[in-house]
Amino acid sequence: SDASQSAEVQSAEPQQQAPTEEASQQFRLEDVTSFLEAKEYFTSVMGVNRSLASSKEAIAALCRQYNITFPNYKL
Repeated sequence: SDASQSAEVQSAEPQQQAPTEEASQQFRLEDVTSFLEAKEYFTSVMGVNRSLASSKEAIAALCRQYNITFPNYKL
């Protein structure tokens, strides 16, 4: 039971923001299947300000701007 307690403590610690390159390796275009995931992709991987990814239309514009297509999320 000691191991389970220490695992809970570790998961409770706040996670640091991953560097952009590391984030892009963990978060692939194929992983995006919803508006919220697309928004998260642009803010965490591409470093876009959240306010610029505030609607589906804004996400579509960002996709055109960065020449990105999400294969599992159609805009």
